[in-house]
Amino acid sequence: MSLRKFLTASRKRINQRGITSGVRSSAYNLYYGLWANSTVLYNPGETFWNRDWDVLLVLDAFRADLMRELADEVGYIVSVGSVWSNASTSGEWMQRNFNEEYENEMSQTAFICGNPHTEIHIENPEAFAVFDETWKYTWDDEIGTIRPEPLNDRAIRTWREENPERMIVHYMQPHFPSIPNPDLGSEIDPTSNMTGEVIWESVWDSLRDGNVTKAEVWAAYRENAQYILSEIELLLNNIDAQKVVLTADHGNSFGTYGIYGHPYGAPIRELREVPWCETSATDSGEYQSSESYKQSASVSTDVEQRLSDLGYT
Repeated sequence: MSLRKFLTASRKRINQRGITSGVRSSAYNLYYGLWANSTVLYNPGETFWNRDWDVLLVLDAFRADLMRELADEVGYIVSVGSVWSNASTSGEWMQRNFNEEYENEMSQTAFICGNPHTEIHIENPEAFAVFDETWKYTWDDEIGTIRPEPLNDRAIRTWREENPERMIVHYMQPHFPSIPNPDLGSEIDPTSNMTGEVIWESVWDSLRDGNVTKAEVWAAYRENAQYILSEIELLLNNIDAQKVVLTADHGNSFGTYGIYGHPYGAPIRELREVPWCETSATDSGEYQSSESYKQSASVSTDVEQRLSDLGYT
């Protein structure tokens, strides 16, 4: 961000939040900007393309330690491994993993995606064997995210009918807002966008400013993680795949080194260490895909609003 944009955004934060909160927020943005610059020369992560899998289930913002904590509750998880992601936010993750270097791998892969960053950060959608931006036609405006049901539906249909070599399914949970605990989600300004020129209050701002406790935010985050782990069991019971992997694009930080949420380019463990859990899937044939989830050109695809709903400015 240029100095001019930073000062403009800072003035708006002060006008909307008051001097104390506005200055604190701007100082924080400047601070984590230094973290982002630190990864220009050094990135400790790796790409998932270098590993063996048939179906990759990307659970947005899922920390490895949280997966280890929940694993005993989930029957299909035998053990929890971890890897270091090469990104700390979804857009950065897409830029690093879906580019010209990996177009050969992408050409054999179906991508079923609920994350609106595809609109901005996927340079060549035609490189994929199947490219389904499910968020564009199944977004739930009431809760400000996409539920896992339509992603399951499109993934099952794609795996059964298109028969790709590989498939990636990118769910939005456990990323906030928390579906089981929506009251702790972000306060969204409908005019917010990715430029940062419009300022709004997120759950991470509230935590940093002391308006909610770490225990409250962690509980909502944990419940959202339990929710998605339960929901994807439908997918595992309705496709045939020898090696299914649960992983994440990045994690979340609850204040480590003064970092909250998942800003761009931060190389800290809480953001970079993500789960790598291997399991398998067997198609029972019980689930029948819903016609209601077919793509419709009449549905809004306002990418900036969708990203605002998820807390990206």
